[in-house]
Amino acid sequence: MALDQAYFDAIQIDVVKKKYYNANKVETVFADIRRQAQELAEENERLRQLNGQKNEIVETLLSAKKIAQQILQEAQAQAEAIVAEAQAQADGILAEADERLRASREDKLAEQRAAVQRMEACYSRVREQLLSCVDSLNADWQDYLCALEDEEAAPAPEDLDEKVGRIAEALLAFDEEDPVETESIDG
Repeated sequence: MALDQAYFDAIQIDVVKKKYYNANKVETVFADIRRQAQELAEENERLRQLNGQKNEIVETLLSAKKIAQQILQEAQAQAEAIVAEAQAQADGILAEADERLRASREDKLAEQRAAVQRMEACYSRVREQLLSCVDSLNADWQDYLCALEDEEAAPAPEDLDEKVGRIAEALLAFDEEDPVETESIDG
């Protein structure tokens, strides 16, 4: 039974001859009160200890929460640093790849221009050689025609028809082909 108002109201001590209380009953009530008071004191002590433990647990939990938040913040900062470093590396790799691509395109363009120049030079040499051959043939032909007027002239070279035919074929083939385009080709 708890020590509360109902407990004290329930105590009834018979008064002996309206003068005295029964000592055994009083002693029993006091013993019961002492016992319950002792139990209350022990329970209060246990509650104080539990309250102290509760405070320690709360402090420990708050400390653990702060540590966890610090760990999370550090991990977040580390993750951001790693992502930033990876992004920087990726940007560097992309820039290097772009530079290589640009250099490769420039190299290819330079190669194409050099090839065009070589082809133009070759075309010019072949054209000059053909024109030189035509001029030479024309001179031979003129000499032959002039010699026809002279009775003592030498006969036409035997391979004249063959030379004229080959030069004519070469010139026709040469003129039928498209001239080399010199436009730059950007990749």
